[in-house]
Amino acid sequence: FGKGVYFADCSSKSANYCFANKQSSTGVLLLSEVSLGGAYERLAAEYEAAPACRKAGKQHTWGRGKAAPKEDEAVTLPGDPGLKVPLGPVVPTGVQGSSLLYNEFIVYDISQIKQRFVLQVKFHY
Repeated sequence: FGKGVYFADCSSKSANYCFANKQSSTGVLLLSEVSLGGAYERLAAEYEAAPACRKAGKQHTWGRGKAAPKEDEAVTLPGDPGLKVPLGPVVPTGVQGSSLLYNEFIVYDISQIKQRFVLQVKFHY
């Protein structure tokens, strides 16, 4: 999807980018609040998504995956009613024709990102 900042609604998607292994089993995940706005929706990776997204007047690219956390299991943080945190098991999305396993959200303007939590995680092999 080109140059941008990538986010996922499924922690296992992001965990793959920690590059942990048996010898180095600790990773770091950054949980961010992202103001997505309008979506430029794609069913496959598209290297030139950034200019196409801007041309379409959208604020982010949404790579629509075949699986995602159940929306009705998302939680809202106390004191922040507009902020939903995806939780729960990954289920099929019903999106037809996607070559992407999980959702990907790409923003091209860092002002859309608010870093919230840094998690140090231990992977078990």
